[in-house]
Amino acid sequence: MGQRLVISVLSGDKLLATAYYHWSGYTGPALEITSEALDKYDELKGKRMKKLNRAVEILWATGARMRLCDYAGVYGRLLNFKDMKFTDEQIAALTKAGITEDMFRKSALAVDDYLLNVVGYDSKAKFETPAKDPWHSIKIPLTVEEREDVLSAFNSVTLNRNSGLLDVVKGQMKNAQCWSEMDVSIDINTGRADVGGAFFSANSEADYRKDCSIDDDVVINSVPLTIPLESINGEQLGGFLDDYDEGSLYVLSDGSVVYSFH
Repeated sequence: MGQRLVISVLSGDKLLATAYYHWSGYTGPALEITSEALDKYDELKGKRMKKLNRAVEILWATGARMRLCDYAGVYGRLLNFKDMKFTDEQIAALTKAGITEDMFRKSALAVDDYLLNVVGYDSKAKFETPAKDPWHSIKIPLTVEEREDVLSAFNSVTLNRNSGLLDVVKGQMKNAQCWSEMDVSIDINTGRADVGGAFFSANSEADYRKDCSIDDDVVINSVPLTIPLESINGEQLGGFLDDYDEGSLYVLSDGSVVYSFH
């Protein structure tokens, strides 16, 4: 289930980061999220930083987070990359993105502490016996003084895939793209996005009516498309969102393609 949106951030043809949003694969939400990412891109202009870090920053601005709870183990005390059986390539990518082993350790503590003390859910309860509970293998109790620091690490943990799952490791990025039902890409070099995949397209209004089973007597408002959907910047997208009408067709100037929201 879901209507899955994936936003990919690239440098030319090189994939840097992806964010997976489980229920945002509709035109309106996809454009809103992309607009947030492009606004962050514009905010970071002139700031010296590595491309990968910039990619993470702009996806972070949409609410997407690293799945540290997945990696560190909500039900386990996996305290280093090797115990998590990461490959050297994965370790290099995560380290390059500023994700340290200490962040993994804290994220596991943060998830457990948050679930138990804020949500009221005991993660240990899923195991039938203590022997099957990996939490019993290593004990790292939290002190009151540690709690604020540990809960701040929770900001790096995604428990809700609807908010966005952020990946920087090649295999996981490709996996996100495989599950996608709607794709948007952002070029980190230009600050422009390809949002064409967020629309339904047809070669003509007649084809659109046929494909979507729209009767001839239904009036469709046709609007000239004045922005480049395949290469749009933040200002252009923001202006489009201010004026868009979900009941309209957006038609290229030569009438060759029509786009609608879906």
